[in-house]
Amino acid sequence: LGDRAGATGVYSISGGSLTATTDLALLPDSDSATFEIVGSGATSITAPNSWFNGKTFRVKLDGDGSSPLESDVEIDLENATLEVDTLPGFSGTVGQTFDIATAGGNLLATGMTLTNLSDTATFGWSVVGSGGGTEILRLTVLSSKSAFEIWTEDYGLTGDDAAPANDYDGDGLANLCEYGVGGDPTNFANRGISPAYRLVVEGSGSWMEYVYPKRSTANSGLLYYLELSDDLIDGTWTNSGYTVTGTGTIDSEFDAVTNRVPIDAKDQQFIHLIIEQN
Repeated sequence: LGDRAGATGVYSISGGSLTATTDLALLPDSDSATFEIVGSGATSITAPNSWFNGKTFRVKLDGDGSSPLESDVEIDLENATLEVDTLPGFSGTVGQTFDIATAGGNLLATGMTLTNLSDTATFGWSVVGSGGGTEILRLTVLSSKSAFEIWTEDYGLTGDDAAPANDYDGDGLANLCEYGVGGDPTNFANRGISPAYRLVVEGSGSWMEYVYPKRSTANSGLLYYLELSDDLIDGTWTNSGYTVTGTGTIDSEFDAVTNRVPIDAKDQQFIHLIIEQN
């Protein structure tokens, strides 16, 4: 892709380092050539000049953005296509910025167009800096979808059917709760992973051990906690009186959170799992 006429394909870097001692260029007759940076894992990507005039420059952002392309003098993206995609785990918020290319002199972007490939966010771009000095190609998150919204779309739910409080399949669990425990919001028979509980007696003490599933990704958008009450008719529910004792792994998407509720001084105790958007 650097200097071979008619070169095609994707030149992709996702880790390690790339140091070009000559200019990094997608030549005019390399019609289908693409330079791609995947996530933020690369130590460095540098070249004296980087020329993608009329070609495709693609970045795939992870939670920390992408490793920036750095050129000592010039980056030429005139009439190029900037493609922006996101990787699993990306959770950008509106207004967040990511610097994806830095030129020691000029960053040329006249006629460049941006194509959003992401299902989770929409981006805009700008060139920050002034001619003759350091210039930066910066992406800004214009809009984003929550992990819950992406989940409902995966099941084909839209509008009111996809509302967090709606119980689309009529199984007694609202959509948000089904998302929180791994259910299928379109299948009455699939309510996800049920909490488990048992009586634990150790020495002179006894507890109700209550284990619930929790989505393990940091960008789940969910808050889990317990509420307790000793009277279902006249009592009040409070987020107190229990201890979280540990977290284990259920599968690639869910952890198991173990809680202990003392029962020695209670004739009866009721436990309510709360799942909210945070």
